[in-house]
Amino acid sequence: MDDDDDFVFVSYPPRTRAFFHFACPFYIYDPEKHQQCLLTVGLKSIESVIEHITKHHSRSPYCARCYRKFNSLIDRDDHVLSGRCKKRSPDPSDGVNEDQKASMIIANDHHCSDKRRWNRMWSIVYPATEWPRSPYLDRGHGLKASMARDFWDLYGVQLVTETLQGQRLPTGQDNNTHGSLYQLGLQDLLNVVVKQEEH
Repeated sequence: MDDDDDFVFVSYPPRTRAFFHFACPFYIYDPEKHQQCLLTVGLKSIESVIEHITKHHSRSPYCARCYRKFNSLIDRDDHVLSGRCKKRSPDPSDGVNEDQKASMIIANDHHCSDKRRWNRMWSIVYPATEWPRSPYLDRGHGLKASMARDFWDLYGVQLVTETLQGQRLPTGQDNNTHGSLYQLGLQDLLNVVVKQEEH
């Protein structure tokens, strides 16, 4: 008998590092108005925060005097040329303009801590407000959504595969059904977690 026969090898599933996810500044500023940010994106880096803001929070064409939004640049220009609007203060939760987008990219100094970099993004989006307590989803709905995402990152593929096997459907991960169910499962999990907190 070999000495190796006495050893029992235990295999554990690979773990991904669980950590707080970054918050979208728009979600922190107005959680009700921007709840979709919590449900649709997991922001794990400052770069993903910037990408999310520029993709999902770009301000549509607007009048720089009254901040009314328009569907096209032509409509906006016609409005501006008419000169009949009244000066108003902007609502920062409406989104970022092109100058703010450029400022975020320039201010993203990789030599600074993630918290400092996120606070710089906040200051560009909401220059007249104090920094929030934390740039992370570290309490309430945000923490629960982060935990649900981390759980799904660890076990989602396995759960979807088991569900497909139970239904005798193809289980290959390159399968469209698998990918679709994975995304739907994550969406349902996040919706349940957030709705639970509301009741």
